[in-house]
Amino acid sequence: MLLLILMVIFGIIALTKGEFKITAKKKVSGSVGRNLGIVLLVGALGAFVPTIGPFIQWGALILVIIIGLASSVPIDGQPKQPENQP
Repeated sequence: MLLLILMVIFGIIALTKGEFKITAKKKVSGSVGRNLGIVLLVGALGAFVPTIGPFIQWGALILVIIIGLASSVPIDGQPKQPENQP
């Protein structure tokens, strides 16, 4: 039940703001962020399917995490780490 509530909250935030914070240093913004919000909301609704509801919910959450990490960019304002010079 808690996962359902969190998915709805983060899905609505991602839809309204257009960005989704994946980690403390990375975010997804633009249409990808909005689409991840839609996937979170659909996954939350899928939790009400009688027999396979939890599988839909966890599958949507794993899908959002994988796509979010693959398409994330660093958050602006974070100090850049210097690259090692040979």
